[in-house]
Amino acid sequence: MRIGIVGAGIGGLVAAAGLQADGHDVSIYERRPDAGAAGAGLTLFGNAIAALEVIGLGELVREVSSTALGRLRSGQRQPSGRWLVSLQPAESPSVRSLHRNDLHRVLVQRLEPETLHLAQTARTSADGLPVLSIDGHEERFDLVIAADGIHSVARARWGLDRGLRYAGYTAWRGVTTSTGHLSDEAGETWGRGARFGIVPLPDDRVYWFATRTTPPSCSWS
Repeated sequence: MRIGIVGAGIGGLVAAAGLQADGHDVSIYERRPDAGAAGAGLTLFGNAIAALEVIGLGELVREVSSTALGRLRSGQRQPSGRWLVSLQPAESPSVRSLHRNDLHRVLVQRLEPETLHLAQTARTSADGLPVLSIDGHEERFDLVIAADGIHSVARARWGLDRGLRYAGYTAWRGVTTSTGHLSDEAGETWGRGARFGIVPLPDDRVYWFATRTTPPSCSWS
């Protein structure tokens, strides 16, 4: 099959790699001029790894991820430091952590030559046909996959965009270089209307995130 994918995020790249491994002709169209990714850390549990194994990406992901989280005591605790619930390393499920940028980079490298088309805006057909309008000319496919993210133009044109729903909190995320600061423990601290979590990444990095319950109109400096 000839397959067109709109969007070169992790979803689009994984779909492309899996479909190419199955023998399909795949083209990805990304409107940005570069193939970089924004974001921080990711955690992948056993079911995600199993799915990646099926499409031939398991070893690729293991090369850029760490099993350090599964070797630490982890869980949720109070601001005082007292554990609410925790798992000892022997009880932790199979989980790997990695930086989103690293995953994106190796997925791009896995693609066959001429698969990824950057700085090209692809518009899906409003009637649902497998046709893409790419910078003024039409390309026909056997299948079109929309992977163009949270503000998907493709979903909107297909009448499948259900809009965004505010989750009730604002989140901050980051990655910090850190050596020996986790004290063999990781996880989340839960406070009243707030959370803070830490996850070890490869190469002595730590992914951290914080949330605070806020109204939709609230802004923080």
